[in-house]
Amino acid sequence: EELPSMKIREGCSPAKAWHSYTPLNCNNFHEIEAGLLSSEDGNFIKFLDHGGRRDAWVYKRELQGEQTDRVILKTLRWDKPYGERYFDNQRGDALVSERLMGSPHVIDTFGFCGMSTFNEFA
Repeated sequence: EELPSMKIREGCSPAKAWHSYTPLNCNNFHEIEAGLLSSEDGNFIKFLDHGGRRDAWVYKRELQGEQTDRVILKTLRWDKPYGERYFDNQRGDALVSERLMGSPHVIDTFGFCGMSTFNEFA
C-alpha cells in the first residue's frame, strides 16, 4: 500500500509518479531499545560520528528476519531543526537509495523513517 505523497513545491510536478512516493519502514526504528549499549543476545548500539545534519550509530541487530552483523543508523542531530524541507530531502535520498539498491556500487538501505535511515555498514 502506498502512502500519500509529499507536497510538491508550487509550480513543480514530479516527472514520474514514483518520484513523490515515501518509502517508510518505521517498525524497525521503533523496536530499538532506548539507551541500548549492549544486551545478552549480542545486540548493541554505539555512537560512531556525525555529519552536517545527522549522527551515525553502529547498530547490531536482526533486521527483517535476517541476521545483519552491523548496520549504520543515521538520525537527525539533536541540535538541528526539523522541517518539511529537510524531511523531503531525506525522503528523496531514501527513495533514490531504494531504487539503486540492486547495484553493487550503492550501499544497501534497510529502512527509512522520518529523518532516520538504516544503511549497510561499509
